[in-house]
Amino acid sequence: MSDIKILLVEDESVEAMELKRTLEFLGYEVPYIASDSEEAVNKALEIMPGLVLMDIILKGDSDGIEAASKIKKLNIPLIYLTAHSEEPTIERVKLTEPYGYIIKPYNINELKYTIELALYKNQMEKVLKESEKNYRELVNNSMVAIYKTNLKGDILFANYAMVELFDFESIEALKTKTALQIYKNPKDRKKLIQKLQKTGRFRHQKVEMVSKCGETITILLSAHLEDNIISGMMMDITEQNKAKNELLESEDFLKNIVENIPNMIFIKSADKLNFEMVNKAGEELMGHSREELIGKTDYDFFPKKEADFFTQKDREVLQNKKLVDILEETIETKDLGQRILHTKKIPILDKEGNPQYLLGVSEDVTELKQGEIKIRKSLDEKETLLREIHHRVKNNLQIIASLLHLQESTVNDGELENILKESESRVKSMAIVYDKLYQSPNFTDINFKKYIEKLVYDILYTYGIKKGTIKAQMDIEDILLNIDTAIPLGLIINELITNSVKYAFPQKKGTITIQLKSLPEKMEITIADDGIGIPEDINLENPETLGLQLVKNLVRQIDGEIELDRNHGTEFKIKFKELEYKERI
Repeated sequence: MSDIKILLVEDESVEAMELKRTLEFLGYEVPYIASDSEEAVNKALEIMPGLVLMDIILKGDSDGIEAASKIKKLNIPLIYLTAHSEEPTIERVKLTEPYGYIIKPYNINELKYTIELALYKNQMEKVLKESEKNYRELVNNSMVAIYKTNLKGDILFANYAMVELFDFESIEALKTKTALQIYKNPKDRKKLIQKLQKTGRFRHQKVEMVSKCGETITILLSAHLEDNIISGMMMDITEQNKAKNELLESEDFLKNIVENIPNMIFIKSADKLNFEMVNKAGEELMGHSREELIGKTDYDFFPKKEADFFTQKDREVLQNKKLVDILEETIETKDLGQRILHTKKIPILDKEGNPQYLLGVSEDVTELKQGEIKIRKSLDEKETLLREIHHRVKNNLQIIASLLHLQESTVNDGELENILKESESRVKSMAIVYDKLYQSPNFTDINFKKYIEKLVYDILYTYGIKKGTIKAQMDIEDILLNIDTAIPLGLIINELITNSVKYAFPQKKGTITIQLKSLPEKMEITIADDGIGIPEDINLENPETLGLQLVKNLVRQIDGEIELDRNHGTEFKIKFKELEYKERI
């Protein structure tokens, strides 16, 4: 995030400085603060920032909206941060198409998320433009014929593959013909037009057309009708069609055997995955006749989600040229309702090793799986309930932390304010544990590296530590800890880091180091700072402060050992074993 530059446009110097500090705290770079419209435009040209944060009312002859109109031409995302929400102002703002509009006084989280969304939206727009460019190149260079016609048959668009398919000299020469003139039987087009007008689209229709020299071409045609314009694709399958017919003629004996197998057996083409053969068991299972199935795809019979799954597995088989064993897949049949199948899909290759067909064998295992599904459903319900409990515990702890934070602003007693901050930090350390448990796949272990990173960030934020003052260096192994170890260890870390933040750096400059690593039989965590050092009269065996008393008792709770080194600042080293997780009934 640090490489994102934000040009701040604000003529109130105090507000500008405060906003600059807030943005830098969030990790952004603010290279310049402009105070009027002309300066904002000039600096935007000079800096070319990643984002502009603009007040509307500025000193000078023009306001922020006029500046935004000019900055918009630079393709720089812009967010308004203003105290004005009047309807006339909003109407003017709309013309500049801002990426966000925040009313003062702003909330730091609202500011952060608005900026992140603006940057994300800008990046997606760039990706979309690049995608559109690639799409145009893809269409022009596609080996598949792509076209557009009107209902009369005038050719409105054709790519180079279509020119080559019909053996014309150029796109212009092809456009001198109509769609009717390239159909071998013009009545075929009339039937397809009627189908388009009824359904809006069709896929994989096999038709015969003629090239410029009169040669018959077998075409696999797909089309879509919208606003009386037909868009579609053509693929020459003349040779494939001949090869397919020859192969199917040699399979008569095999078909007789397949018809008597009780499992569903089907064959799909490798190119379009349309059904080429289905046995009697397949007809009975799917509830469709062979005539209804042949030439169609899964999308003609199943919901999109199911068809997507089947197609993905089919492509995997054909691409890897290996059998795929699908132990369980659910389908919606016409007459038998929902059924569960055990399916094996096998690629059929030609002599050169290229996939030509896909063979599928499906066994109906519905009765075997129904009992298993009931058990799994019960487990899923319990898992959902447990996840919700962790989520609610985390939310309640966060509410308590927020209440403590609000209370801090109402007291004038420094010692009491400090107590409230410490309490807030302790509650947050536990709330983060439940947040990580909520995200954990097994609800017992949490990723302690992510936990420590979040905990340290929250402590620095709670105590108002500005970026670049007290730094946190972390060297944390990816270790999973259960909740019985994570909560006390998190409280220990919270107390020791809080102690360093409060007392180790009178000049508000320094470094706190946190290391967590695995030893052969234990784990070791080190928390150190390069501050003024802990007073010599503090005794870890008999501490007087509540914080160190907590640390001592919590170290004992996790069966750990703690050492204190005063030679270079302050260093606490704790060796411990993960406690055995106690299952709750």
